[in-house]
Amino acid sequence: VKNQVASYKGKVVFLNYYATWCPPCVREFPDIVKLSNKYRKSGLVVIAVSMDDPNQTNKVISFLKAQKATFPSFIKNTDDPQAFIKGFDKNWDGAIPRTYIYNKKGKLYKAVTGSQSYAEWEALVKPLLK
Repeated sequence: VKNQVASYKGKVVFLNYYATWCPPCVREFPDIVKLSNKYRKSGLVVIAVSMDDPNQTNKVISFLKAQKATFPSFIKNTDDPQAFIKGFDKNWDGAIPRTYIYNKKGKLYKAVTGSQSYAEWEALVKPLLK
């Protein structure tokens, strides 16, 4: 995932870790899709990473289709979530939803744990797109 983020230098990257079994994740996902649709042309790249078990791929695909998500989406590729989490961010305790926002230079701007409203996400992303 770090390579994905690095490949989008010059864009604002919104990297969201979620799971289909996580009610706050599911609740905020439509707002993330809306954010992506509204700001894609302005330079926002949304990337979603599902924390569902790898054998739940069909469930994740169905969820993404139902949400009409058109951005890059991945599923963790291990049955050991702690190894996956610590491999990305050693300071992350694993709570989801977890979102990382990177500025156009590819530097981490903010890491947010917990669901946010559309207005809260927009307030974080919009200034970085200027």
